[in-house]
Amino acid sequence: PAGRAAWCAPVRGARSTSCGSGARPGAEVVELYVHDGHSKIDRPVHELKGFHRVELKAGETQTVHFTLDQAALSYWSPAQSSWVAEPGTFEIQVGASSRDIRLRAPLELAKQAP
Repeated sequence: PAGRAAWCAPVRGARSTSCGSGARPGAEVVELYVHDGHSKIDRPVHELKGFHRVELKAGETQTVHFTLDQAALSYWSPAQSSWVAEPGTFEIQVGASSRDIRLRAPLELAKQAP
């Protein structure tokens, strides 16, 4: 569709570039998801961690920045009665929705020193 954003660059940490691919201006919502495939508990396939609405002129490129902290990688553990962020590889996903993931990149969470 006219004004729809194309994804022009890979994810670099929590940064993505969106490009206007149509002949007219338009807008798109860029959504950031985290996938934890190594958790000890069942977690959703995609967890929405942030989003930005991007207004693009025809042919314009904008970089979208997201900030992720340890809380974004954590889940509530009833057994520990606290938030837990398990070390391992998470997948950062960027797209227009959870059903339209356009970029993926690994993010390694190192084990915390005691």
